[in-house]
Amino acid sequence: MRKQLRIICCVGLGALLAACSSGGGDGPGISGKVTLNGVPQAGVTVNVSGAMSASATTDSGGNYTVYGVKSGSYSVNPTQTGYRFTPAARPAVMSGGSLAGYDFTAAVAPPASSVQLPQTGQVATYKPGDDGTLQKGTAWPSPRFFDNGDGTVTDKLTGLAWLKDAACIGKKSWRDALTAADGLASGICGLNDGSKGGDWRLPNVTELNSLVNAGRWNPAVGPLSTEGNPETLLFTGVGNYSYWSSTTSASLGYQAWAVHFLIGQVNPSSKKIGFNVWPVRDAGITGAVTLPRTGQTFSHAVGDDGYQQKGAAWPNPRFTDNGDGTVTDNLSKLVWLKDTNCVETSGAVVRRRANAYAVLSYSKSLVWVGGVASGACGLSDGSRKGDWRLPNRLEMQSLVDYSRLNPTLPSGHPFTNVQLQGAWTSTLLSYNQPASNGTTSWYLYTDSGITNAETNNSVGEYYFWAVRDATR
Repeated sequence: MRKQLRIICCVGLGALLAACSSGGGDGPGISGKVTLNGVPQAGVTVNVSGAMSASATTDSGGNYTVYGVKSGSYSVNPTQTGYRFTPAARPAVMSGGSLAGYDFTAAVAPPASSVQLPQTGQVATYKPGDDGTLQKGTAWPSPRFFDNGDGTVTDKLTGLAWLKDAACIGKKSWRDALTAADGLASGICGLNDGSKGGDWRLPNVTELNSLVNAGRWNPAVGPLSTEGNPETLLFTGVGNYSYWSSTTSASLGYQAWAVHFLIGQVNPSSKKIGFNVWPVRDAGITGAVTLPRTGQTFSHAVGDDGYQQKGAAWPNPRFTDNGDGTVTDNLSKLVWLKDTNCVETSGAVVRRRANAYAVLSYSKSLVWVGGVASGACGLSDGSRKGDWRLPNRLEMQSLVDYSRLNPTLPSGHPFTNVQLQGAWTSTLLSYNQPASNGTTSWYLYTDSGITNAETNNSVGEYYFWAVRDATR
């Protein structure tokens, strides 16, 4: 009889709201309770994904059980329209027996809205149409960083508070880094901010990447070059090596994303490697921008990106096909060329086809994109020459869904001719050395999401996209 009730519930007779499951049979299960302000929350769908997929719906007492879950690693994710959950997901490892106590707290979710992308930090102009020329994005507060005098530094751009001593915790494996960040509290690492265990966390890849100043190197962190002494850092112990983020690589579950602060590279590495740990927490202030979520929802470990899911929720749908050769990203409000591999001549530059994708050198890419207008590349949007540009580093990264691969774009995107190759950005790498400035450009691999830099001489050629502002 119990099995019959569970089946009836799962096919949609929600009035029963029994703790039903799509897992096969009774078998081992994962169970827990969902509450809202201490009151049981009914009608929450709890999904279990990993070695297999199954789901259950909470009953009138807020209880659920997902039955028939075979051995393996899983993520337990509650969902209900109009609500968010803490934690956002929980990791689970089944090894023959049932698991209990997978509880969640619900809260009314704020409506999803667009976000403003910040400027990258590049202020020097090296080539017409580059990032330093246009400086697109929200301007940084001046000063951007504030030393609170209690072992923390507040970033007024993002509303995040960072541990001032970036070297205190030292190098850890990824899982040990999660534990160390979660255990940070007042009295440790020079902190006297009154924080408790659980207040701090390992930053996700978007949060960690937000510290990168594209106008600096060695380290690529700190104030703008126009902000007093550019060598002044409020942080201490910032090393020219990699720091762990809490975001797992979608390509290999045993790798996680890291940011190398010599120049600001973003790439995944084995979780067993010892990288530095730079904890973060919410500062309790509203920043000049709100960082978006990374897209990762699967939790691999307590405290990771999937567990926390920090940042602004993405609009649904994420993209709008405008029917005029353009696509609007409803998260950033940027307008992108729908045909990402258009090979028409633009700006008197012929885009060269190599294999399946069309490439150009960095300098020619800037000219080609600047010459795009309505009537070319399937456009009928009324745009004129000069409206389109090469996206800067943060604009290009804003398209990345860190839960996906090949390409790393959100599910259901409407773009055409997406190539799994490196794509130029307009952001140039500054070495603070006159002979090197402007000779190296940032690009992003659209298959994996890795952000790297490449010499932008006439030999190096990459794929690229065109972007413009929503208003021209």
